[in-house]
Amino acid sequence: MGVKGDWTPHDLRRTGATMMQAMGVSLDVIDRCQNHVLAGSRVRRHYLHHDYAEEKKRTWNLLGDRLSAVLSSTYEHSPAESAMSFPAYTANASSSPS
Repeated sequence: MGVKGDWTPHDLRRTGATMMQAMGVSLDVIDRCQNHVLAGSRVRRHYLHHDYAEEKKRTWNLLGDRLSAVLSSTYEHSPAESAMSFPAYTANASSSPS
């Protein structure tokens, strides 16, 4: 959180990335969804031009479905559970985001 406990855009980016990771999205796809500059040799950057558009689209849709499920849920967690503990998510389980 930001100063004085205010939420920042970075908090939302971190939460979204953590949710993606918890849903099994590969770190490569998460990095690309966040437009991170990826490490690697100049040769790789020169020759490898796949834009991961379909993988990113599936991932953003998966996160959107997840957020909709959380927001429409009557699920209540105990105080002992982490804020990042979510009920099991099974919708579209056959479409792997990675």
